[in-house]
Amino acid sequence: MKDTLFTAALAKDALVNPAIESVQTPMQHIFSQATFDRMCRDLQVRYASTIQFPHSQHRGAILEYQIEGLQTAADKYHELLSEGYTALPATSPLNSFTMLGNANGICLVQISVVKTPEQQAADLEVMYTDLKAQYIADLESAYAQEVTRQIDIALQAAARKEADKQEAARKALADKVRADMQESRNKLRASLIQKGKLNENGEAA
Repeated sequence: MKDTLFTAALAKDALVNPAIESVQTPMQHIFSQATFDRMCRDLQVRYASTIQFPHSQHRGAILEYQIEGLQTAADKYHELLSEGYTALPATSPLNSFTMLGNANGICLVQISVVKTPEQQAADLEVMYTDLKAQYIADLESAYAQEVTRQIDIALQAAARKEADKQEAARKALADKVRADMQESRNKLRASLIQKGKLNENGEAA
């Protein structure tokens, strides 16, 4: 569910409200009622076509049974209809009552019926609650990851700034040393020329 509902919903949001700058991304990791409503609609569509088998924890609007014996299956089918279950709609690719085969004189029949509106509503209420909890958990996880990413970006920027600052300081110091040495050299040369130890060209007199 995480990889389908949540990711798909966020992808749709990104197309509608794209992030202008990466630093704004953390603000997107907040609960969106519009996104959650869309996730619920998508879930409801899938639920309506999902088959649930007896004793299965996987919920679906369609219940499916496989029963041995044509009469036993027929009795079970009419029992389900009397309890409020309904036959599959004509548009369904499945059949409500299907003979799967006959082995050793025993007929295997598959029964498919749609749950009552009350059962579907109860299922969806639980599924929506689970979906919301997962959505919020995913948002928190995505936010935490984005915070970590932004911290890394800030630290890297600070490190680059400090490195640039140190490089500028090193260059300034090197330039000062060169200037000081050149000044000392010029003074020494001038002094030697004045004392006659060097000619005007700076050569030995």
